[in-house]
Amino acid sequence: MGRPPVAPAYGPLQEAICEGQDGLLFQPGDEAGLARCLRDLVADPERRRALGAAARRKVLSCHQWVHNAQAVLELIAQEPPMKRPRLADDAVRSGQAQSGRRI
Repeated sequence: MGRPPVAPAYGPLQEAICEGQDGLLFQPGDEAGLARCLRDLVADPERRRALGAAARRKVLSCHQWVHNAQAVLELIAQEPPMKRPRLADDAVRSGQAQSGRRI
């Protein structure tokens, strides 16, 4: 069983929680809004369980490191290979000074 998130509607929290579907949001600094959210969850155990279960499903399907790592690997695979920048050590090894003259 998951626990329904209750959070201020701010930044990444409001992006991560779908109000009324997998958690509850209140306006930042709104103590009465926070109290209302908590009161609603205490008064309605079925809704509390449903929101908690939805939040858990969401986290398990979207926010595990394995899924995030796979998404990063897919993005990397789409990028063309980068040309390695020429470093000062490469120039010294090849016998070229920074001015481009042979040493």
